[in-house]
Amino acid sequence: MSRLGLSALAATVLVAASPAASQTGAVNLDARPAVLDALADCRKIGDPTERLACFDKTSEQLVTAQATGDVVVVDRQEIKKAQRSAFGFNIALPQVFKSRGDKPEKQDKDGPASEQASETGDIEAITAIAKRVWQSPGGAWNFELEDGAVWKQTDSPDPTRNFKNGVTVEIKKGKLGNYFLKAKGALMRARRES
Repeated sequence: MSRLGLSALAATVLVAASPAASQTGAVNLDARPAVLDALADCRKIGDPTERLACFDKTSEQLVTAQATGDVVVVDRQEIKKAQRSAFGFNIALPQVFKSRGDKPEKQDKDGPASEQASETGDIEAITAIAKRVWQSPGGAWNFELEDGAVWKQTDSPDPTRNFKNGVTVEIKKGKLGNYFLKAKGALMRARRES
């Protein structure tokens, strides 16, 4: 995904508006929209007929709020997809794209595409197949992953190394915005190009 595409993605994220968010500009992701609070309150009604009427009314309000964009529902798969597409770009995704409550995933050494997440839900490392590998003038290696992400070596290339299409790469986030790519035992500094 291009930098422009990521900016567009971040700009189109909608979150349920609350009076506190509109006054401060901050969004509290732990606060639920009023329509969800109302739905939860329906469970407290003792009379079954009144409880059903409450559920009918508030569930319709929830569907309407979702249809108008006042409430946006994002499932974990979409969150992971957004995080993975942004991995390597030194941008902060909106809080709505943090995997709150998720435990970090363990790396699946047999799987072609996986990721490791930090305690905060940020992806710290990915493993993927490079569907296309080539060298730039000057010898720097380029790796195009199956999802279209292109990573380019930024340190001095080792002339004894040779990589082929289909190589498995592991990319880890380092300190100060650096990334390290490992392929066939070779570790190199790299940056996300697209």
